[in-house]
Amino acid sequence: VKRTLLAAALLEYRNKEVVLLDDSPAGSMSVLEMDDTVDEVNRVIQQLRRQADAIRIDRTVERIDVLTRFLEAMSNEYKAASGVRDPEYAKNILDPKVAELRLWRALLSKADPNDKAWVAFDQYLANHYSSNVRVFHRKLHPELTQDKSKAANISAYLSLIGSGDKSGVVSERPENILILDADQCPYPHMLGKSVAHLERPANADAAAFQTPQNYVVEQENQTGDASSLFMAVHGLSNRGASHIKAAFWGGTNAVIRFSALESIREEIPAEGVTASYTKFISDESTIEDTESTIKMARRGWRVMATDENMVDGDPPMNMEGYIKQQYRWAQGDMVVLVHQLLPTFLARVRGIISSPAVKSFAGWAFRFSYNVTHFIFSVAQLGISLLHPLAAMAELTGFDLSIDPKIVISLCAYNIISTCNLANDIRNTKYRLLDLIKSMPSQYLLAPIYLHATAAGIQQLFTGQRVPFLKTP
Repeated sequence: VKRTLLAAALLEYRNKEVVLLDDSPAGSMSVLEMDDTVDEVNRVIQQLRRQADAIRIDRTVERIDVLTRFLEAMSNEYKAASGVRDPEYAKNILDPKVAELRLWRALLSKADPNDKAWVAFDQYLANHYSSNVRVFHRKLHPELTQDKSKAANISAYLSLIGSGDKSGVVSERPENILILDADQCPYPHMLGKSVAHLERPANADAAAFQTPQNYVVEQENQTGDASSLFMAVHGLSNRGASHIKAAFWGGTNAVIRFSALESIREEIPAEGVTASYTKFISDESTIEDTESTIKMARRGWRVMATDENMVDGDPPMNMEGYIKQQYRWAQGDMVVLVHQLLPTFLARVRGIISSPAVKSFAGWAFRFSYNVTHFIFSVAQLGISLLHPLAAMAELTGFDLSIDPKIVISLCAYNIISTCNLANDIRNTKYRLLDLIKSMPSQYLLAPIYLHATAAGIQQLFTGQRVPFLKTP
């Protein structure tokens, strides 16, 4: 959490507010720990700001050297840590800042204090070292919605913006929002680069600029390796989908317009002790990002996506976390498929005859097939993994088990096509085909999980009772 907050505070963007949305239970030690963490991060930021202010006042390269040495010492401290994430943090977050300061020093070493170069450097310092970190504890306010989902936590906070009656709430409505999970560390240029794309006139209809997440994997972690590989491939496919306006907002490591969230907002009336609030992010399913993407698309928004890594994060560190993550996605896919995608897709099919919007139709077709594929893939995997055990059991018991060869051929063909697709994409990532082969067993093992999640989604569709949001540890 400390790494994430510091990386967010050091993003190159002047008018930014950094807020930690803490969902710890009221009265727990976690509330105090989060307060201490925020205080610790703010002390570091204040030290950096004091040194930056001294540079702006004195305008001497010796002052730049002081700030450079301070950041360099921080970087060396992280590099000396035992974990894999800390050296990566130093390399991607702190070292670029040290390198930039050295370039500025070389440029300014012979410049007059009144030179335009010093004015530009003043702006650079203000962009990097001008924001404190706030913390907001939702569970300390019983009148706010206490739904355990991430979407509810964010919506509760956004509903309070501008009210000024809660500690940790910003006073002004933001134009853009960058949502980060507690394990994610954005690179210094991530925010400025994303906002620049959204501000281009040609992208006025872009709701969000989505970046992939670069999983930093501990050594000898097969679960993490598999997650990292498929995340890299997903980044490529999402970038490609953005060309037909079919990319998905991922919920995190993306800059999204506040106006886009306002366009899909719902007013939730008061109930019991819970006050009324505005739901900005849909949470009928366990994949609030996919659900919200579809609602925004209905209102004319699209999502831009890149495959350039600008955020580091943690993959699921063990099988428990991986299963929870995959279960949540698979269950949500089923609900979104029936509630959101199917009606819209059929409407697009009916309208395609009279409408020239082929690109829009292709986008909805992609979204539809994306969710259907999740279901088919799990069925195909389970079918193939069960064929041999079932045949062996039939032979032992003498039970007549007839399997239609066409089913076997279809399942095998689907897996071959899917694997070839992945292999083609992997050529454009840092991974090799051998990595794909090593990751396949974990995917086959998850087939029953996918099917159970799909069944849970079907149950929600019939009963209307929401499935609990499973957080990845």
